Amino acid sequence: MLFIVFFEPQEYYCDRDDDCGDGSDEPLYCNKKCRSNEMACKNGKCILAVLKCNGVDNCGDNSDEADCSEYRTVGSCDCDSAGSVVG
Repeated sequence: MLFIVFFEPQEYYCDRDDDCGDGSDEPLYCNKKCRSNEMACKNGKCILAVLKCNGVDNCGDNSDEADCSEYRTVGSCDCDSAGSVVG
């Protein structure tokens, strides 16, 4: 018995187009709306908006790191010359 399995490229997943013909590339969570404090990833996942451009692939498809001119600093602290946190 021979099985042939085809995988759709990532750009066809959650693109609001039923590329497979059976809806398998457009699961239900693709069409949900994100909350006002969230951003929509290209794969349909919602993440907190403050995680965009933080240098970490929070979406799982790296779309939250796209179009980032530079990474933002989420927090800061004071360090001494040895690199230890002070204060």
